[in-house]
Amino acid sequence: MAYQEAGTPGLERYGLHVDPNNTRLVVEDTVGDRRTILQRFDTGPSLTAQLFDAEGNVINLTGATATFRMRRRFSLVDKIAAGPVTIVDALLGRVRYDWQPGDTDEAGVYDSWVKVTQAGALTSFPSDRSHEVKIDL
Repeated sequence: MAYQEAGTPGLERYGLHVDPNNTRLVVEDTVGDRRTILQRFDTGPSLTAQLFDAEGNVINLTGATATFRMRRRFSLVDKIAAGPVTIVDALLGRVRYDWQPGDTDEAGVYDSWVKVTQAGALTSFPSDRSHEVKIDL
């Protein structure tokens, strides 16, 4: 079931329902709701996303830095602890993570987040749950 957040037209196509108190990460080119699917050893396409605050406003990333974190579902060990994220358009909150050799070498289901540091504060996107990455055999 797809949901649309009030004041944010078009998000229903992403199949997102977001708690209004949480930050949001809208990943482009996903399958279903909040899932990226890759084959083992793929390094493309890059994961591209746009970041929003709890009210649905685009996050201005001017002066910010960002990293990518990914770990196997139900694990406490990071597969990617702080992968470098490129800020593609700071004013529109657009970011990109370029997969590196070794990132997708183990099939499985992973949870992922973009971590943004701005003005000394660290914020996770999404904050209410993770973005799923599935790596197929």
